[in-house]
Amino acid sequence: MSSPDLLDATLARARRVETTAGGCRVVWRGWGEGDPIVLTHGGHGSWSHWVRNVASLSARRTVWAPDMPGYGDSDSLAEPGDAAAIARVLSAGAGELFARDAPLDLMGFSFGGVVAGFLAALRPAQVRRLVLVGSAGLGITRFEGRTMRPWRHLTDAAELNAALAQNLQVLMLHDPASVDALALRLHRENSERTRFRSKDISRSRSLVDVLAASPARLYGIWGAQDVTALPDVHGRGEQLRLAHADARFEVIEGAGHWVQYERAEAFDALAAGFLDDDAAKGAGVRPGDVPAAR
Repeated sequence: MSSPDLLDATLARARRVETTAGGCRVVWRGWGEGDPIVLTHGGHGSWSHWVRNVASLSARRTVWAPDMPGYGDSDSLAEPGDAAAIARVLSAGAGELFARDAPLDLMGFSFGGVVAGFLAALRPAQVRRLVLVGSAGLGITRFEGRTMRPWRHLTDAAELNAALAQNLQVLMLHDPASVDALALRLHRENSERTRFRSKDISRSRSLVDVLAASPARLYGIWGAQDVTALPDVHGRGEQLRLAHADARFEVIEGAGHWVQYERAEAFDALAAGFLDDDAAKGAGVRPGDVPAAR
């Protein structure tokens, strides 16, 4: 099911929990049972960036997908901040949701990959695996391609949908057929509710600088046609291996930036293999052995 009904059905099955830290309320949604995995979404997003993956991931794990501060149903940061500030708020929430010694895995998409990197560095004794999905923060310059269409000034529904559909095609999805009713609904609702501006952080090297601060096993999944990484998608894997020599990296053909949506079945299969990787079970060190992200 990839129609808008999938969003409503997934929401209906979710557990909704709120945590508060630093004056910022965060809404988390959870599914399934087992060792927890936290999913962090991209810029102009919310938990729903993962809507096509929740069922597969939660078949074997407890999946928690927050709306990060400044997005969706969560509050904005109480004070101006960056990816590290968002990670600190999420880390405090994780402290409420999970036992201190509970093993934890993280999966971050796009800007959410930067946040997940900082979060992993904040909880070195707990985070075993860090899976980056088309992640930002690797010093990538602005993608080449068609210009994104401005849309905030549009009042006509048809014009608004046309602009957002074009933007999905430019940045997020490779196959025009992937710009379906569900993708358009998610992108419209998420864009309208985005208050945190992540663009400058996404173009920075902030993730590169923090990856070495986490002992978590590192993985990467990118779409072969991800415009944020072209013309050298495989170079992203080389960047990850500079930070962690044993990092595992996979590319999914026929997918753009939003790879977990566009090629959900292939993505879920790769993610399952990474999350079952026994090599990650020994990851994690005593708190204080690794410097916290700043």
